[in-house]
Amino acid sequence: MAALETPAVRRRIAAVNVGGTAALVLGRGVLEGGVRDAGDGAEALAWGAAAGAAFYGAKVAAGRGRPALGYGVAILAASVAENAAGRAGPFSHLRVPLGPIDLRLRTPFARAGRRSGVRGGVEDVAFELDPLALVASVAVPLSGGRPRLRRGVPVWELDDLGGRPGYTRRGRTMGRTVLVEADAAPLVLAHETIHRIQGMQTAAVTPFGTLGAIVPGARATAAGGAVAADVRAEWFYGVQVALWLSLADYLDRWPEVEARALDEPPRESGP
Repeated sequence: MAALETPAVRRRIAAVNVGGTAALVLGRGVLEGGVRDAGDGAEALAWGAAAGAAFYGAKVAAGRGRPALGYGVAILAASVAENAAGRAGPFSHLRVPLGPIDLRLRTPFARAGRRSGVRGGVEDVAFELDPLALVASVAVPLSGGRPRLRRGVPVWELDDLGGRPGYTRRGRTMGRTVLVEADAAPLVLAHETIHRIQGMQTAAVTPFGTLGAIVPGARATAAGGAVAADVRAEWFYGVQVALWLSLADYLDRWPEVEARALDEPPRESGP
């Protein structure tokens, strides 16, 4: 663990967050049509880098005992990253996660008359349902899970996650679903909040084909596009899991390395 907490490791993690998020935001913008020329590309890269820096700051805050602050900053960072891939402006919409549903609200900063590369229109309000999170929201309560707000972060609390005896980090994160044991130490929440932020970061840079775009007429729209409802799945999370399972042992996977490096203040190295 001490090797993960050196300043050099943290600088590397920060660089990956900034550079990786910028590149993936640009890629999403190109694939979805929000980036059409060099000017759009430069803007996507710049705001993607800013969002990546904010994601890194959110993880550091969560890891240092302020999970609610980290979670809040991550919501803003995810909104900016997703917006930067479109053409309505980096502050055009605010995406608020509400369990399996995301509420996407248009802000006064949306650029009028410009097409959004994210959804093919600039709605005032959009409700988006994630099927995987919906399944979890049904299955977890059936397994004894209770919805809780732990230090400002929404989690599912269980009496026993089935960890091995003596193992103190009693938590698990699957996409946007965070599970913690009732008597888990604060460090567990910090660690799992970092994983939740990683999931938000992944979703923000993932190209989506929403149900309304794939199936004509499937999207429920009213008031000339002012309100919309869609379904989308965080498919890239599944791809990530499959890759990590096949390429690395659990403790060597990037999400776990990053979370373990940031889930507590760095200690000075010494003899």
